Amino acid sequence: MESNYPLFLSLALLSVLAGMIVLFLLFRQRRLARERENLNQELDSLRCQLSDLHKKIHSPEEAPEPAPPRPFVMPDPPLKTPQVCPAPLFELPICADLEGELSSRLQGAAGGGGEAPERYKHVASLVERGLGADEISRILHISQPEAEQLIALSRVAR
Repeated sequence: MESNYPLFLSLALLSVLAGMIVLFLLFRQRRLARERENLNQELDSLRCQLSDLHKKIHSPEEAPEPAPPRPFVMPDPPLKTPQVCPAPLFELPICADLEGELSSRLQGAAGGGGEAPERYKHVASLVERGLGADEISRILHISQPEAEQLIALSRVAR
């Protein structure tokens, strides 16, 4: 009988250990089931809140009227800082040579017809209406620097 005692003792310890493991797993399963139920209740509550918000957003009775369209206001053109030349143009050696040639060409052109091209007249009329270089460039399908140059020419012609 003595030889069976250690076997019986080890079998009893294994049984107790297995029972404790089963109890641990059973309690854990119940705790997880309670947590799952709490989470499902919270999820149902959030779904109801979401449904209420969806109805509130998409209900035609409570929808605010759209704001009336605002009138279009032309933005002010950005102010440009003048570029400072290091020396007057007539003092530069290259420009001094060209000055005489340009003045003779301009005097010849002025004496030719005296009539401004149609594009210059059109730009002058658009400037008188208060349009800026950006709008004029879009209307005439030209670049903005070209429109600025035409505006400067129309002002000089006045």
